[in-house]
Amino acid sequence: MFDHIMRLSEEPFSKISSQLQDIESRIYDEKRKRVQMGDVIQFRLRGNEEKFINARVIGLLVFTCFEDLFSSFSPSRFGGESIPSLLSVRKYYSRIEEARNGVVGMVLDVFEIKN
Repeated sequence: MFDHIMRLSEEPFSKISSQLQDIESRIYDEKRKRVQMGDVIQFRLRGNEEKFINARVIGLLVFTCFEDLFSSFSPSRFGGESIPSLLSVRKYYSRIEEARNGVVGMVLDVFEIKN
């Protein structure tokens, strides 16, 4: 049973399922504001939604911008090697969206993987 469905591209899906990433960053829009501590998110692989990861949210890290979020934790927790590499998230979200909504890092505890 899960509370939310979100989609991931191949790289973050692989890193989360391999436990090389335990924080997923997103714009803190209305959809993400519904996520609460203890909720279960089912992350589905974009392009092959039969593959999924179920993870419990064990932390919500709300910041005004991605730079502040990424600077507060080791880049490896986001699946990256450096802050500049993590800022590739901007290919999904514009600076306008970021300024309007802020950002959230969802700390995940993975408990089920279907590859």
